[in-house]
Amino acid sequence: MQFLSLYVKGFNPAATQLDDIKTFYANFGEVINLKYTMSGACLVSFSDRESARNAKETTNGTFINGRTLEVTYFEPREIREL
Repeated sequence: MQFLSLYVKGFNPAATQLDDIKTFYANFGEVINLKYTMSGACLVSFSDRESARNAKETTNGTFINGRTLEVTYFEPREIREL
């Protein structure tokens, strides 16, 4: 299975903008899609598996704008329900 997307919880929505997140994760590779919720969670999709792996390992537990990030691989609902 190819893990190209990360589910990230913990961004401070009052202090973090969509462009901030894209710039932050672009340091690890090409970000091809980014969705951000008002609760501070986002889905970050990379163009390759290695970029996603490196971003997950590096940013999980990172403290940004007063909050700690929790980063996991994103799995579509169909796969999670198997």
